Amino acid sequence: MTAPRLGDRSVFRGLGAEVYLAHAAVCPPTSYVQDAVTARLSDYAASGLSAAIEGRAGLSRLRGRAAAVFGGGPSAWGVVTCTTDGLTTIARSLRLEPGDAVVVFDREFPADVVPFARIADDAGVELRTVDPAAFARGLDEGLAALDAALVGRPKLVALSAVQFQSGQRMPLGPIVERAHARGALVSVDAIQALGVLSIDVDATPVDFLVAGGHKFLMGLEGAGLGYIRPGAEASLRPSMAGWSSAEGALDFLMKGPGHLRYDGVPALDGRLFEKGTLPMLPVAALDTALDVLHTLGVPSIEAHVHAYLDALDEGLASLGVHSLRRRGDAYRSALLCLPFDDAGALLATHRHLAARGIVASTPDGHLRFAPHFANPLDEVPRVLDALRGLEALRHVSA
Repeated sequence: MTAPRLGDRSVFRGLGAEVYLAHAAVCPPTSYVQDAVTARLSDYAASGLSAAIEGRAGLSRLRGRAAAVFGGGPSAWGVVTCTTDGLTTIARSLRLEPGDAVVVFDREFPADVVPFARIADDAGVELRTVDPAAFARGLDEGLAALDAALVGRPKLVALSAVQFQSGQRMPLGPIVERAHARGALVSVDAIQALGVLSIDVDATPVDFLVAGGHKFLMGLEGAGLGYIRPGAEASLRPSMAGWSSAEGALDFLMKGPGHLRYDGVPALDGRLFEKGTLPMLPVAALDTALDVLHTLGVPSIEAHVHAYLDALDEGLASLGVHSLRRRGDAYRSALLCLPFDDAGALLATHRHLAARGIVASTPDGHLRFAPHFANPLDEVPRVLDALRGLEALRHVSA
């Protein structure tokens, strides 16, 4: 494939929007992904079963690419169909007893709370909540709030790497260190970070990490990544295991008679996420998308996106509009969010931009801008021109 380049919008073949800033919602498939899916579909059309076998064999390549980009060994990575699928697998696999506690964060995306709230209710354990705003006010205050929730027998802390509506980037390193010191595991929803922010699971030893593939990973809906830190599997009982997540699951299909069984030993590595037949077209898309990310290098992508959003943030400030974007590399994410105090003004602004070929998203009362590597920096003045003088911006409440 032609080598991808930062700021090269042409990788989005056929994209209608002139400025696409909704990668935190859905990433349009790049030409690399489109061609990979077309090729895999053609393989299925031509050979059926052999294409399916070849695709499944290619999972080892995908795991290796995930490890090359994000750290960890290849066996620690697996495929999830979506973020909720991966987080539910983790929640349902925890060894919990009455008197234990699970810690979540307030104002998270529902996928980060619902699976853990449900298992807490089913297992008779306490669900505790931490306000992420405490971390926004300062690391010490945030860790103090976390400490207050880590009393007794905490088993797990579940959070997002980046808050979906504000763009607040959470200090994963200190949170992991504090949780581990209190005997708790850490589960991270990284869908608003993985592929655009530098994350290394070796340097920041989260126990579990999940990210759907259709946002900053630049794949398609239906295939994302799940990670289990070696050693963390001792805290799991794989009640969500399926036929294909057991050791030697395919032997009865490939090795003749005598291999059909129902009591196989569940795999307690990344394969735990792979409970049944996988959607192989989205898997092919994710494999190719990871190759693009590896070629560019996530640190280079992150620097490019920060340059874009810093310029946009500065321009907005000159218009008298102040975003929730944090200052300093440790807190900046790939999102720039404007909170509105009036739903009508938010939706009017969104429509105003769309009419001018600029696509953003509107989660939970916020106007959210989320570029990726292909957004050229010279788009920023166009976005600012579209917003200049807009009456609805009086309702931005940051």
